[in-house]
Amino acid sequence: MGVLDYICYQLARQYRRGGSFAPVGSAAALVAFLEVCIVLDAYTLALLVSGKSPKCIPEVYSLVGIAIVAVVFILLNWYRYNRKSSPLTFEHLDSIWGKEKPSTRIFRGTLICIGYLIAVGIPLGYGIVVHNYMGK
Repeated sequence: MGVLDYICYQLARQYRRGGSFAPVGSAAALVAFLEVCIVLDAYTLALLVSGKSPKCIPEVYSLVGIAIVAVVFILLNWYRYNRKSSPLTFEHLDSIWGKEKPSTRIFRGTLICIGYLIAVGIPLGYGIVVHNYMGK
């Protein structure tokens, strides 16, 4: 099982504990958001490594392109986690990770939070630096 499956399981577990209407769907959407951020991070780093000027990268991002990537990831994750015939239902993931020690769960949860902060922080930090300190 992958890291994203574990993240989806833990998020769905928290949503279910909070009484959410659709815990697995909500968790799958947050995992899709994380995947989109990772793709944007990789794209930005690839442009920077290829020698593009940091000022041209915001012009390369297209809102339509980002929306298409987001919709694709949301649909893939919904299809992956919400189908009745899927091997990745909440019950199956709970049978794998449900008996986890609390200390392990806290450690992995901390790593998940750090991963989210890094994945979201890179584009935000990059945008702040380019727009505020390098000028438009």
